[in-house]
Amino acid sequence: MIYLDYASTTPLCPIAREAISEAFEVWGNPSSLHTVGRKAKAFLELSRRKLSEALGVLPAELYFTSGATEATNWALWIAARSGIKRIITSPIEHKATLEPLNQLVEVFNISISWLNVLADGQYDLEHLDKLLSDSKDPTMVSSIWVHNELGNIQPIKEISTLCRRYKALLHVDAVQAIAKIPVDLHLADLASVSAHKFYGPKGVGSLFIHKNISHKWPLIAGGSQERSIRGGTEPTLLIPGMSAALHHTLARREDHYKQLINLKRLLFERLSDIKVEFNGAASSDENHFPGIVNISLPDEDDTGRLLFELDLAGIAVSAGSACNSGSLKPSHVISYLYPQRVKYANLRISMGSETTSNEIIEFCQILKKCLPKSSLTSSHQHG
Repeated sequence: MIYLDYASTTPLCPIAREAISEAFEVWGNPSSLHTVGRKAKAFLELSRRKLSEALGVLPAELYFTSGATEATNWALWIAARSGIKRIITSPIEHKATLEPLNQLVEVFNISISWLNVLADGQYDLEHLDKLLSDSKDPTMVSSIWVHNELGNIQPIKEISTLCRRYKALLHVDAVQAIAKIPVDLHLADLASVSAHKFYGPKGVGSLFIHKNISHKWPLIAGGSQERSIRGGTEPTLLIPGMSAALHHTLARREDHYKQLINLKRLLFERLSDIKVEFNGAASSDENHFPGIVNISLPDEDDTGRLLFELDLAGIAVSAGSACNSGSLKPSHVISYLYPQRVKYANLRISMGSETTSNEIIEFCQILKKCLPKSSLTSSHQHG
């Protein structure tokens, strides 16, 4: 099996597995006051401290969740309950941002302002400046950092500067950025994190809430856990695995990034003899994370068939976000940016720490066999 779906999830790294195994011995409820509970509480807070150190934040700014979807929902809920009346975001955000926003419009009568997106998937900062300068209501900007489908790296530092200038809050979906590119969470007021995107366990994540946020409204009520603002017993098996995975991945980030650059260049080279459209900022080294490459194939119109044939050939790859893959509807991202490409087959090729050059070469060979002969360029057909 050649696995090229690292943006969907990553395999659990051995160090995280070891940390989870050790946590089996600390099985008490961290909310209990007896010795067994206090031991679990100490173990939990040690993991929080290690995780916060790795993220460069204070332990008191980190709140554990079931994952990034909950964290993003919570961040938006905090904004609404805090009196935010306007949220600026883009039409190509993750559905974990877009769908909760629809609910906030209904429940809190919040207005949504859509940020323009340039042809290469980058956010239009001039438009953001105008939206913020024109705003008369308390406002929050919600932006993805590394795009989960395109791999675009959005200019969070510049976005943060604009938000500070106009006294707007900033929520960042940092899911695909953590341990992959340099990240400073203090550029944001709120940030969503998910463990299984950096070789940690599924089912655990965190919400970063800046120390300056005074009102931290709970999304899930019903307990005193997480300083009384996130009810529910903490997953004491998973949190140590999350912490261990982050430290492990961060220590290898720079080498891993260089490896991904080489793999991306090889992928481009091996796809040069077929008809292919690269979506987003894939051709850029500065504004693009090399581990995610999104392509459209003009001479193939059946994404489902293509995915099925690739799967039978031992290739694990997706079409857009894994959160939408069950329906195989056209990606809302591709539909917005490139409506003319919606009729084309679409693949998101995402690479990770275990991806090799030989796997990229073999994937490209298999892909070409699955495509119509018309997909081959003339030079290849006659070569």
